[in-house]
Amino acid sequence: MRYFASVALALLFLCPLAYPTFTFLYIANGSLPSDSDTYFAFSQPSSLYLVGDRLYVADGGKSKVYVLNASANLTRVKMISNPSSQSYLNNPMHMDFDYSTGILYIAGGSSGDLLYYDGQSSTVDKWNAGATNLQKAAGVAVTNDTMYVTDALRGQVIALSRTTKSFADTIIQSGSSDGQLTSPQDILFHGGKVYISDAAKGLIFVYDSNFTFQFTIGRGKGDVTLSSPRGMDFDDNRLYVADAGASRVVAFSLDGYPVDILNSSTAWGNLSYPEDVIVNNGVLYVADTQNQLVKAFSISKAAGDTSVLAMIAAANASCASLGALQSVAAKLNVSFTPDASSGADISSAQQYYDDYIFSTASSLAQNAKSSCESAQSALTQKVELKIKQLIQASQATVAPYRNASATNATLLVQFDNKATASSSALASKNYAASSDIALSLPPLANSIATGSESAAAANEEKKQNESTAILTSEITDLASQLASLQAQSDAYRQGINLSGSLDLVALARSSAEGGDFAAANHSLGLARLDITGYAARLAASAKEIDSAKSTLAVAEIDLNASATRSLLFTPDLAKERALMAQAEETVYSSPPSALQMAAQAKASAESKSRDSQALSLAVISVAVVLFFIAMIAAGFLFHLMRKKKQGL
Repeated sequence: MRYFASVALALLFLCPLAYPTFTFLYIANGSLPSDSDTYFAFSQPSSLYLVGDRLYVADGGKSKVYVLNASANLTRVKMISNPSSQSYLNNPMHMDFDYSTGILYIAGGSSGDLLYYDGQSSTVDKWNAGATNLQKAAGVAVTNDTMYVTDALRGQVIALSRTTKSFADTIIQSGSSDGQLTSPQDILFHGGKVYISDAAKGLIFVYDSNFTFQFTIGRGKGDVTLSSPRGMDFDDNRLYVADAGASRVVAFSLDGYPVDILNSSTAWGNLSYPEDVIVNNGVLYVADTQNQLVKAFSISKAAGDTSVLAMIAAANASCASLGALQSVAAKLNVSFTPDASSGADISSAQQYYDDYIFSTASSLAQNAKSSCESAQSALTQKVELKIKQLIQASQATVAPYRNASATNATLLVQFDNKATASSSALASKNYAASSDIALSLPPLANSIATGSESAAAANEEKKQNESTAILTSEITDLASQLASLQAQSDAYRQGINLSGSLDLVALARSSAEGGDFAAANHSLGLARLDITGYAARLAASAKEIDSAKSTLAVAEIDLNASATRSLLFTPDLAKERALMAQAEETVYSSPPSALQMAAQAKASAESKSRDSQALSLAVISVAVVLFFIAMIAAGFLFHLMRKKKQGL
């Protein structure tokens, strides 16, 4: 654990900040105004530790530890180095201080050594003379009887006995799971927990006092993901992390919720691979490693975190909206189960927020908000349905009396205005107003119905007769459509079974004759659906068949033309004609298959025609050759006979 005394600081620079939490104070580079050259300037300041007004800076590049006066703007007091002819101090890393003995312990980095400084001399000594098998001692934490060391290469945390200065145990092993390590850096004890930064995994791992893994910090919570966390420090209820890979310092609540960021948005916050931080009395010191500086910023912490507070407010609003909707549901007699857990979650979220445990607070608030939104969504559907049912039922009650001469026109106008107002309020999500208006509709609708009963009774018989006539006409029309559909089905050999539709039409006729118009209309509606479906399917089939038949006709013409192209020999196209005839039959059941057959017949006919033409041309060619041979032979014989006569 780190402890700090009070420090008085002088203000050197003031610049406008993007993050009002941090204000730049001053910088140090290790040099004094009296230095004649840059020999004393920092090379690679990588670790910080503050004891009283002494800020220790481990410089890995120079393999030295600087002692700066924090009360005098970080002016150099001395430099600590190796003893003569020794090289213990090589790439020093994180440090820890034992206040009971006044000893500063230093992780020796690549040497695997653990070093110590007594505060008096100008050199360090090796603490562990015996071998510890450390490959890269990166972090060190001192307790009463144990020294805990992180090994950045082995990915382990080991315990060394302070009594024997020898290996005691491997506390945490290397591995890929959370809680196991790859490249552990700094190690801190705070509030009964152990915090270890892992540069390779980009996480801070938190353990209990027995090194049992608890949770991680830096994995996207609050939209912050750590890149390469190195040094850490605590200030009351905050954990500050030097995120070297992202060139920033991130402050987290104790349960890992990001609450502040120091980066280039702040004046002089343009960090380059910062490797350590120290916090004391409202001042943040940063080892700005690649800029070769140590920077100081004052911290003005906000009272809380606005994003978490906004989550709690959103949860409150969501659950309040649910409560209002539940009141409406109760008026409408809509059943629901009250959600008590959400209120408890919000109360707990506020308490955790007040305790600065922002991760838990945000999680509880989000759970409460999601729960209330889910319950409200389900209840909204029930409430909307109930209001619509009230409006529709009341309208159905009034509907038969709208054209009746005995209907009270004033009441009807009042009813329509209320029904419209309820629907408008429902559309605008004003469920309270919509439900109140909707609940007033049924008694008003009953008044209209009661006053119009006599007129409705007088007109009932007339309406039934008119309905019968209309239904009879519709039934006749549907029967005609079915007959036409059947004829078309037969023409295209589709074999559509319309018996079900005919039965529905017959059932509609029977219901209409019995005065059951609702049943008749229902049957007719089903019949219409059937007819529409059959008609659409038949139209599609007919279109495909007609297109295929046109193609078949062209193919047949081409096939016949193939038979006439021969000269002496006529091709035998019986198989092709049979295949074409089969295609003309198949076109009604499978147009694609018919087209394939026709194409095959056409191709075969054209092939045979070409073969016949070739044969005919070959025969003609042979005949012509023989003719010329005969002519030549005849000429030759004639010549011989002539000479013979001349010789005689």
